[in-house]
Amino acid sequence: MATASQQSPVGQLQPKAASKRGLVARVSDTTVSLSPILVGFVLLCTAVALSGCDVESATPPDTIRPVRTTVVSLSDTAAAASYPGTIQSQRESQLGFRVAGKVSARHVKVGDTVSPGTVLAKLEQDDLNLRLKAADAQVRAALADAEQARIDVKRYTQIKDSPAFSQAVYDKRVNTLDAADARLKDAQSQAQLAKNQLEYSTLVADDFGVVTATAVEPGQVVAAGQTAITIARTAQLDVAVSVPETRLTDLQRADAKVSVWSQPGQSISARVREVAASADPVTRTYAVRFALDNMPANWQIGMSATLTLAAKSDVTVAEVPLSAVFESNGQPNVWTVNTAGDLKLVPVTVSGYRSTTALVSSGLTDGDVVVTAGVHKLNAAQKVRPLQQNAAL
Repeated sequence: MATASQQSPVGQLQPKAASKRGLVARVSDTTVSLSPILVGFVLLCTAVALSGCDVESATPPDTIRPVRTTVVSLSDTAAAASYPGTIQSQRESQLGFRVAGKVSARHVKVGDTVSPGTVLAKLEQDDLNLRLKAADAQVRAALADAEQARIDVKRYTQIKDSPAFSQAVYDKRVNTLDAADARLKDAQSQAQLAKNQLEYSTLVADDFGVVTATAVEPGQVVAAGQTAITIARTAQLDVAVSVPETRLTDLQRADAKVSVWSQPGQSISARVREVAASADPVTRTYAVRFALDNMPANWQIGMSATLTLAAKSDVTVAEVPLSAVFESNGQPNVWTVNTAGDLKLVPVTVSGYRSTTALVSSGLTDGDVVVTAGVHKLNAAQKVRPLQQNAAL
């Protein structure tokens, strides 16, 4: 008789199904047993990460902040301004020939230094020499006429007691002598004039100076008085600047110093010599010339210069960088630092501004240390360390 397993195909599959169910059960049991381990591992990692964050957050930050500072220096200079200018001569002469003629030579060029008697240019002298010779001939002729008239008067005077003497003839001869003497003087004057005109054909310098322009060339025909050579006198020099109308009132009471760009470390005093009567129609500035006293010998006409006007004030002021001043509740303030690194908010009064600095008239004392950067990010509870200290300008 056949067994149950042999008789039923279903029965033959039952052991395999049971085997699969057992495998699934074992896997499920394993999964269930590993779940607590995975959960614990995840929790451990989370705890470590959180603990790391707590460590970093618990680390105390550096509360001492470095700041840039400047040392306050009080001064009675309430306002100072600099203006570019040039060194110029107080007198500039445009020299020319006093007679007309043709230029034969020009002996100087722009930039040459001249002294009294230096020959600048010449005219052709042929015609002038002929004129002088003609004038000399007229002098000799007039001299001969005068001498003859004098002899005639002298001879006629010798027969004054003779019956042949005539008073009318005598008076006529005397008048002839007077006319001859007058013609002689006129001829001598004409000869002197011709001599002077010959001298005028040579243009010479009459003072020390520098040639700044030439307007004639050899072969050119010029008229009498036409400008030929321009000379700037070097005896007295000015610095010429343009000053805005807002600073005109400071010209007389301000200290003026002049320095040239080629020698920035050297400066001299200057004084106002001339102020234009009206402003320039384009720039609206006034042309002002300052006389230079005790000018160094190495300063020359045409050099670029800087004029500094420092006006005196009745009160002392401190000049601090613009970045040091900030407004709080409508009041300008600055931060000051003491030796311990403590900050103090100090209200100040600003009397004026310049391009990069502010003029503080009250609130600061000489020697105060003022923060110059990052003032909006500070508070009185912070400790700071001055990064560097520069004397205020």
